[in-house]
Amino acid sequence: MSIVVNINPKQNNIDSKHYFTRWYENADGLDTKFLEAVKNAAKSSEFPNIVIEDVTINTGGCFSLWKSESFPAVQFYSSRDDLSNYRCCFTVNKFGNVLQISLIFIVHVEGGCLPYLIKLASAFKLGMLFGGGKSLIADDYEAAFNNLVWMILDVTDKNLNITPLHKEDASKP
Repeated sequence: MSIVVNINPKQNNIDSKHYFTRWYENADGLDTKFLEAVKNAAKSSEFPNIVIEDVTINTGGCFSLWKSESFPAVQFYSSRDDLSNYRCCFTVNKFGNVLQISLIFIVHVEGGCLPYLIKLASAFKLGMLFGGGKSLIADDYEAAFNNLVWMILDVTDKNLNITPLHKEDASKP
């Protein structure tokens, strides 16, 4: 069963999107295999506190930049309180023998934008008043998790054991 992720300003905001294009001799069934390989790569990392979910992303809404659509994705994020609102999703669209892979970074907004901004501002204010709000170990965890996202793409490509005829990767931030 898939969890529904609604992309709208009151629940989830797309922070950034990155695209990866793979052209295969025969891409039949590779869209499904790719998403399974993403889940397997994330699981094999044994990264602590990682949540891996099959999701259905719904876009649209009153003030959305996106037309109303629904599509499957694999979402993962850290279950740690300080990182649980920062999520990433891999989606795949097949166009003939070409796979268009999207990596979407999402900020989950609990209770809407205003409570999120107040929480963010108060965390920043406390850090300024009391000499920091984050440890170096927590910072290392966050950096490792962010790098893991990009490594999962590399591991997935290798684990598919099918070399694309051509590939084009978006630049990593």
